[in-house]
Amino acid sequence: MGKRNEARATIKGKIEFLSDVDKALLLYTMRLFKDAVEFAHNLLRNGLKKNDIVKLITSRILNNKWYSVSAYTRAKLYENQPYLKLRKPQLYSVGSSDESGNRNIKFVDTNLVKIKIPSADGKHRWIECRVKFSKKQIPIISELVNGDLSYSVGISMQNEKFLLYINVPLEIYTERMKKKIKSDAYP
Repeated sequence: MGKRNEARATIKGKIEFLSDVDKALLLYTMRLFKDAVEFAHNLLRNGLKKNDIVKLITSRILNNKWYSVSAYTRAKLYENQPYLKLRKPQLYSVGSSDESGNRNIKFVDTNLVKIKIPSADGKHRWIECRVKFSKKQIPIISELVNGDLSYSVGISMQNEKFLLYINVPLEIYTERMKKKIKSDAYP
């Protein structure tokens, strides 16, 4: 049986760094990830299998298998393009159905996130960043923090600001938004 396609909604938040060192570490990881996606795309075009691509990315660029799987997943989006040159740094971590939340980017609270920074020596470190979401999205984020749902997370830059994108199951999003609309309609 193949993978089931699940509809997902995206929630956007703005990242605020607690230190300049954390910002530099995240930017460096995002650049490595961008390079890993381009490398994976090239290997895909040459006909290598997923496991071989993930191993090569892990050993040569990212030193983190889950980020390597995520880079492969991203590269698959561009599979039909003959050449790939991404302009902006990015980071993406796919959700895992085996565990709650996300393996590399975890919510501590509705306004605090921990991001894993891979290291060549295998001693990965975590940085903490504040994240601002709109008020109407806080109940959904709270459910992710306190629940056992798997979610994918992406980080990108736009106008020198770091943005966090969370992909949540559509049914969770619509259920929470219906409750919000009902409570706003009848004060």
